Amino acid sequence: MPVKSERRADLACYGLLAVITAILHRQVLKSFWLFDDLQILKFVSDHQPWEYFFVPTVWREFSAANLTPWIGLSFDIDFALFAFRPGWFYFHTLVSLWILSIMFCALLRLWISRAFALMGGLLFIASAPAAAAGQLLMVRHYIEGAVFALIALFLFVKAVRRDAFVVSVLAAAAYLLAMSAKELYVPLVLIVLFLPEKTWMTRLRHAAPLIAASCVYVIWRFWMLGTPVGGYANTLFPHQLSAAFFPGVIKNVIESVNMLSGD
Repeated sequence: MPVKSERRADLACYGLLAVITAILHRQVLKSFWLFDDLQILKFVSDHQPWEYFFVPTVWREFSAANLTPWIGLSFDIDFALFAFRPGWFYFHTLVSLWILSIMFCALLRLWISRAFALMGGLLFIASAPAAAAGQLLMVRHYIEGAVFALIALFLFVKAVRRDAFVVSVLAAAAYLLAMSAKELYVPLVLIVLFLPEKTWMTRLRHAAPLIAASCVYVIWRFWMLGTPVGGYANTLFPHQLSAAFFPGVIKNVIESVNMLSGD
């Protein structure tokens, strides 16, 4: 298929995902503030982004257990644009969900046909985790963290296939943003080593920027919270992962690729 036709087909898939997202989740646009929403708004209205990203005493006013400053920045952008109009905050969340479904589809497209990749994107946007996350502004950082994580995976695969180290650096930047959204994306650096691409050594070489990014994150977290790892009640990453939908997505991707390749 010609390149232009390929692009049109991809755009059609992404447009369909937008339509399905709107049909399934549009009712949340009428929702109001829930749970921690106003607490987050109060926090970001009192502080600047550079403060809750890099000043420990400021961030610990919000959380002494987790380092997730991206949620502050995400709310800060909405507050600057829309003030106290929750409908637009929910619209932002739905756009993030749509972009996540696009990235899920694009990642699958690296290994399987467009039709099956689109089915994966549609299944995701119609899933219970997507429906639950779309109704809760306070967990938007899970969604946007997953977007960055899938971008990192997509770029990593491209880097390995093209042997382009610069693309690996871009993947590491996306990975760092994912970690700033939620700690559960930290183990991504281990996942990339087991993707069915090229040789082990090639994957390890291109994973070097991601490994460096994880080291930067550990130092940053130690500076901000006083511990290099942890979470609620000082639990470690494997426990946090058990409650997250993203690792399940990655597991399904890897299993699907292995099944289709006959391994």
